[in-house]
Amino acid sequence: MLDLLKSIFKDRTFVICGVVLLVSAAGIQGLVDAMEIYLRKEAVPLVKPLSEFDTRKMWPYKLIRTEKLSPEIEEELGTKDYLQMIFEDTRIKDDRTPGKYINFFVTYYTGSTDQVPHVPDVCYVGGGFDSQGARNTTVTVRNVGLKNDELPVRELLFQNTRSLVPVIQPVIYFFGVNGTFVNDRTDVRLSLASPRLRYAYFSKVEVAFPGQVQPEKDDALEIASRFFSKALPILMRDHWQDWDKFLEMKRQENKQDSR
Repeated sequence: MLDLLKSIFKDRTFVICGVVLLVSAAGIQGLVDAMEIYLRKEAVPLVKPLSEFDTRKMWPYKLIRTEKLSPEIEEELGTKDYLQMIFEDTRIKDDRTPGKYINFFVTYYTGSTDQVPHVPDVCYVGGGFDSQGARNTTVTVRNVGLKNDELPVRELLFQNTRSLVPVIQPVIYFFGVNGTFVNDRTDVRLSLASPRLRYAYFSKVEVAFPGQVQPEKDDALEIASRFFSKALPILMRDHWQDWDKFLEMKRQENKQDSR
């Protein structure tokens, strides 16, 4: 009889605990809804796929070829929204001049729980390159609404010691995230973590220089500045959402749905 009472008591305790947990969960969810807190961000679709990037607008940079990643690398990348293209600067006549050829790589992420899965700092080292330094800085890009026309970028220096002729290779990149620009993935994560933010996206924009002819680090920033001055307006006008207009459109849609 005593064992039966103990069993009933234990079961009742278990049931009571379960009920308390359910009520608490419902209360937390109610609080989250009331305060308009969004733990999972909704997707922000591209205006136009990156695969439709209009290279004609890049002149005097001429498209040499478009790179297609393997399905395995695409899966590792974590997105199918990307472009990778090799451009030639037609103003440079000598193939041995640094900056004649530019590798342009853009990825786009939205509606994903995996925040900033890939950055060159990690990927190049994983690919067999040795880090030779890194710095956060800015380059000049005019007529896109940047404060003081300064675009924050991160410049990395790598050396492929497995190459027959090892050279120092610069890689320069930045992030577009929710209508702003940053050069560090921690800043991207902080932006995406905002609890009042219902929608979120980020896009990594990267340039590197194929071949053995590599620019010095200061020259690489100047080359990147000129290239981004052509590429960034195209991304902003043709592909990424106008952030303020997108949020206003969603506010109007949500207002109508709540009626």
